[in-house]
Amino acid sequence: MNLPPNKTFPFPQNAKVNMQFPARAFNLFNRVQFGYPQGASNFGIVSRQLYNPRLLQFWLRVIY
Repeated sequence: MNLPPNKTFPFPQNAKVNMQFPARAFNLFNRVQFGYPQGASNFGIVSRQLYNPRLLQFWLRVIY
């Protein structure tokens, strides 16, 4: 499994425990992604968008 870059914070009380804060961003700048032309009747006309909204994911992981 390919994990995204993350920030690791060690706990000062216990050297074996770490806390990680990974984050991911998809379509961060919310750009329009156009679909492919459909059918022969409207050849060369792009009539739809691929809807991929902005998506941000944050989570916290404690490793012991």
